[in-house]
Amino acid sequence: MSSITPEIQKIIEENPVAFATVDSAGRPNVIGVAFVKVVSPNQILVTDNYLYETNQRKSREK
Repeated sequence: MSSITPEIQKIIEENPVAFATVDSAGRPNVIGVAFVKVVSPNQILVTDNYLYETNQRKSREK
């Protein structure tokens, strides 16, 4: 498994990030995320402020 390098961690944590999902029909959903934190070498914490559509898609896909 790949790890997040310190250089990539700096880029992730110091810049807005685009977070994208695609549902089973191929419809994309992209949001801008202002706060993202690397919490381990292979995990990223994304704030859940405006992830309504993303969460709805996850629920439908189960």
